[in-house]
Amino acid sequence: MSERAITVALCDDHEIYRRELMTSLESDAGIQVVAEAEIPSGLGPVIIDHPPKVVVVDMTPSQGDAVEIISRLRDLMPISAVLAVGGPNDLLAPALVAGANGAVDKNVALAMGPAIVHTLMDGHMFLDQRAAKSLLKAIHAHPRRDLIPNAQIDLVDQLTNVETINDLVSDAFTLAKMERELFALLVSLRGVRAADAIVG
Repeated sequence: MSERAITVALCDDHEIYRRELMTSLESDAGIQVVAEAEIPSGLGPVIIDHPPKVVVVDMTPSQGDAVEIISRLRDLMPISAVLAVGGPNDLLAPALVAGANGAVDKNVALAMGPAIVHTLMDGHMFLDQRAAKSLLKAIHAHPRRDLIPNAQIDLVDQLTNVETINDLVSDAFTLAKMERELFALLVSLRGVRAADAIVG
């Protein structure tokens, strides 16, 4: 493995999907999959000894609570990027609220894997249309929706009309502005969840 390779760990309970995603990612010579597991706890030793630069984690409900999974990964690997992937019935918004750097449909991850990894490694977020729709649904269900700035809601609404966030961005300045709004929105949603947990 090259010292400069972007190291990636994969967590998904479908072995065939893991193999396909690994093939997609490693089609880029600068990306190396260094670990894989069916469940997040299976990545434990690798994460602790040699944290990968990116962790791709399946958001299927059978894996457990999305927020708990992402929060635990963020605690263990604060400088690694986390990409949440999900199938048609999996919710992606909770992963973003919990601190995932990106969230996409599993098929998008297969088709755009290397590009997504490089985007995350450049310090940017990556969302696709499904993640945006999940996030918009979470906003509308938010107990304090009226306190969320319209600009943030409008941004997510725009994202539901494009395939990925990249399709809405024309330059680095626009991307940075959008990401600031998204980050502020996610912090707001995260804060309410934390407050609810304390009260509960």
